Amino acid sequence: MSDSTRCTRRRQKTVIIQRIIIFALCIAIIVISFGYFSQMRLNRFSKNIIFSENYFLRNFSLAYSAQASSLPSSTYTISEAEMLTRELARESGVLYIDKIGISVAYKPDRELDRFDILSYYYNYLIELHGSHDVLYVLFSPEIKAVIEAKNGKTATDYSRDDVITIIAKLAELSLEWTPFEDKYVGMNVFDFKEVFIRESYEIDVHAYNEYLTKFKNCIITSAERTLDKNTTHDLKYTREEIYLLYYDSVIKNLSNIGDYLPVERVIELLNEYEYGNVRPRILDAENILQLPEYPNGCEAVSAVMLLRYAGYNADKSDFIENHLKKGEMKIRFGIRFGPDPQKMYAGDPSSQKGGWGCFAPAIVDALKSYLSSKEDNTHTALNVSGASLQDLCETFIDCSIPVAIWITEDYSPVKEVYQWLDHDNNQVYLYPKNQHCVMLIGYDKDNYYVCDPLKDEKYTIIPRVTAELSYTSMGSQAVVVIPGNNTQ
Repeated sequence: MSDSTRCTRRRQKTVIIQRIIIFALCIAIIVISFGYFSQMRLNRFSKNIIFSENYFLRNFSLAYSAQASSLPSSTYTISEAEMLTRELARESGVLYIDKIGISVAYKPDRELDRFDILSYYYNYLIELHGSHDVLYVLFSPEIKAVIEAKNGKTATDYSRDDVITIIAKLAELSLEWTPFEDKYVGMNVFDFKEVFIRESYEIDVHAYNEYLTKFKNCIITSAERTLDKNTTHDLKYTREEIYLLYYDSVIKNLSNIGDYLPVERVIELLNEYEYGNVRPRILDAENILQLPEYPNGCEAVSAVMLLRYAGYNADKSDFIENHLKKGEMKIRFGIRFGPDPQKMYAGDPSSQKGGWGCFAPAIVDALKSYLSSKEDNTHTALNVSGASLQDLCETFIDCSIPVAIWITEDYSPVKEVYQWLDHDNNQVYLYPKNQHCVMLIGYDKDNYYVCDPLKDEKYTIIPRVTAELSYTSMGSQAVVVIPGNNTQ
């Protein structure tokens, strides 16, 4: 074999080996790239979150209901009730004189609710237009107790016959009931007995009872007529409708006025005034800025605002450094690794690029750590995630308790999320783009009011729909600090 032939074969073998090596390298590169880019998806944005399958909401939807028994109830103060009653009276066109008080029957130590507002209004009408007799009209919770005792029916199960039976019972009890005996403040508006006092100043009991029977029948007849005219409820009535119908019937038979508000309009006005002059409020809270020290510390700074409002001299640096659990974020081979944001803060809140955030449970733990360090059992931190913004307002804002809520920086709904692995490669965590935390301090018919730690202003106004969509997309996460035992 010639030297030229040997050289040719060696070159061919070399080319083949080179091609094999190149092919193998290509395969290796493809495999490595496939694995790399598959893992890199953990650092990229995912598809839009579908609200019905919201990852964040999945973890927190039961938190609110689980702690509902320990939450304060939403009630009116007496002054708020009187204010709303006057507004309802003005709306109905009846004469109102500032110096005339509103005489109502209530237990002084009992908080007031919507039923009390209704009884305030109708009894106020009786007081203004009745001038001769005394009538004790039942109040909630007495009225509610009578209605609810009817065969254990639910709120919307009452038929026309049920309504008439209940109103007859209410009318009978009203004519017999003396609130003073139960340590109530009485409402002395009508003195029926004066009509039947003889010259000897003795009461004609027979005539008096006859009159009361006639009056009771008039109330029942009035209620029947109203029910017969109303065909919009398919013969099913709520407790509130029975309550209003009862008062309507009393008013119709005790005065000649025709401009008081009927059942439907009173309900409408109550709903309107919930956001008018009484219920809406803005708490006088301090807005603490997270910048420049903590560009990604909104959750912790909002928690400090809760503590400040509750009366604690909390400091954001102390809270973040000594009470907020933090987990390290790392990138290895292009893949991001980090802690569970429900249990601790991911990254460093003082870092512009290395700070991520945490969810409600981690903030509750930090708050409890702070309260414990102060050896203070007068307040406790609660995870009330899962409640709507309106529920939070009625439950906490109305009781002068601000709420830390999770939304986004621009108040838009969450559309994209980051993802990372835990340090053991066992769990994938999702974290929303532009997550933000603010302190809810107020509301009205159209807006919510928040202290935003990114904005140098006393409070920020967010339209209701905008805030609700952003808050819901973040899993309806919320935290409060309320009076109570921190050891619970």
